[in-house]
Amino acid sequence: MSQSPIGHTVFTTANDASAVHSPGELVEVLDSTGLKRYQYVKYSNGTDNTVLAANEPVGYALTDQTTVLRDLSDTVANLIAGVALNAISDGYYGWIQTWGAGSVLMNNDDDAAVGMSIIWGADGTCDTVAAGTASTYRPLGICNVAVVAATNVAGVVLNLL
Repeated sequence: MSQSPIGHTVFTTANDASAVHSPGELVEVLDSTGLKRYQYVKYSNGTDNTVLAANEPVGYALTDQTTVLRDLSDTVANLIAGVALNAISDGYYGWIQTWGAGSVLMNNDDDAAVGMSIIWGADGTCDTVAAGTASTYRPLGICNVAVVAATNVAGVVLNLL
């Protein structure tokens, strides 16, 4: 993906100690794979105490829609916010992807076929739900590149914001 400058920062690699954009701000980019939407958020490691890594799913904090966490026990799976573009430190600000073709970290316990729903399944990883099967969780998106269980990252078309 090509990187687009916004103001004085390249938004796909932000790990800002203080907010340089308005938390919650949305940006749309049209590139060779189609429309993508990004949201500027604050990351909290919650009880997980882990730096957020690229391709990890995050959910909104229970109290606001501008702070995200990778620890599922600190929020609920149906508050899925998007996927991290890069590492973001605790208390820092960065961009997550909420819409369009992207990648997401999988849990390595099953294959992901094209057309399967991708859901937030555990801290920092996603799981699959077979096409045609009702999920009890809000889908993050739809798998668009088949992967085997041993492969960590699946291609996904995100459809959140």
